[in-house]
Amino acid sequence: YLVWFPRVKITTAIFFVIWVRLRAWVLLAAWFVLQFFTDSSSNVAWVAHVGGFLFGVVVGLLQRDRVEPEPEATPLSPWPPPSI
Repeated sequence: YLVWFPRVKITTAIFFVIWVRLRAWVLLAAWFVLQFFTDSSSNVAWVAHVGGFLFGVVVGLLQRDRVEPEPEATPLSPWPPPSI
């Protein structure tokens, strides 16, 4: 997603109450950096998350010229999202 659609805006919730639209590359970069702050005693395989992310980037780069990505999708729901 980072390789093929870095500029697509993604609606995401911050702290479950604040809805924002961020570019995909910003959201994915933040997620990637946050993996390094995972507590080593939390039994979360954060190294597997980082490795899978990097593997996906490499595969995306290798396939980028072979596959034409779809145009940017239209949002499925109106903005802003309904209040909970």
